[in-house]
Amino acid sequence: MPTPRQAIAATAHNRPDRLRQLLDSIARADGAADWPIFLSIEPTERQAEILAVVDAYRGRLDIHRRVNDERLGVRRNPHANVLWALAEGAELVLLLEDDLVLDRQGLRWSELVAAQALRRPEVMCANLLTTTCLSESIHMPAPCEVEALHDVVLRMRFFSSYGLLFTRAQWERHFAPNWFVDEPRMEGWRGQAATGWDVAMNRLLLTSPELCVLQSLVPRVNHDGAGGSHVSDAFQAASFAHVQLDLRPELALQSLRVLDAVADLARIPTANARMYVNLCRHLWTLQESTLAFKHHLPALGDVSVKRWWHLGSYEYTLLRRRVRRERHSAQDPQAR
Repeated sequence: MPTPRQAIAATAHNRPDRLRQLLDSIARADGAADWPIFLSIEPTERQAEILAVVDAYRGRLDIHRRVNDERLGVRRNPHANVLWALAEGAELVLLLEDDLVLDRQGLRWSELVAAQALRRPEVMCANLLTTTCLSESIHMPAPCEVEALHDVVLRMRFFSSYGLLFTRAQWERHFAPNWFVDEPRMEGWRGQAATGWDVAMNRLLLTSPELCVLQSLVPRVNHDGAGGSHVSDAFQAASFAHVQLDLRPELALQSLRVLDAVADLARIPTANARMYVNLCRHLWTLQESTLAFKHHLPALGDVSVKRWWHLGSYEYTLLRRRVRRERHSAQDPQAR
């Protein structure tokens, strides 16, 4: 096989119907012939069905597939998959999952981003849609906005695992050292502990003020995870039901406009997009400040504020945290 300059790294589990949907969308995408696919398949009872789907696309796509010796899961499987693509010589990787659907211009968008702003030192990676980790808010332009926004790329402080694009250098610098890191604590929107490789990378981004992510204001990928193991039907519907792909395909991508979400807010072409991005800025600023406090005091854990009061020119705060004592044997003299 010729050494690939760019490649799709994709993972598949036990949903041959979703995999067929992904491969069909890739086959229809502009420039698909220039993107070999490295597909890592988890061993399941539906393995034969999945391999049949892959074989059906061999004439339309350059697919290289392997079945894992054991189930690696949602964290280790994509990690090993990316390492495989890089080992085969890929310098640019688009990471996809079997429950994603690619826009017809998704690969073209990836090539243009890689040729322009992706390789700048402050860029951690790029996303094929505008959203952030654990969020139900994905930017979807109204039909009348698509022409104005179709070539706009934003420099954001948001990270998403959906449609993730990065170079070999970005993998080695950012992803490889942080993929399996779960400390300091990260939280979901309701304050519950959150883990995962996407959460780990979100931590890196939010605690590294010099980094940014490039995101497409017009979605170039969508998610169809209903019925999956890690995405509830409710989350799927709330997050992705409104997202549409292949809007205005006649608007060919020749170049991209890269705008900074802070410095270039006024240059974002539509009022709705400006409002969305402005709210995004508020959100990531609050996240950054909260993480700076909580990560500075990791021992506080599940502390709650009991009360506060003023004494002279000072304000005092009383914090409360439950202490879980170890149970000792009644015969243990040290327990008395």
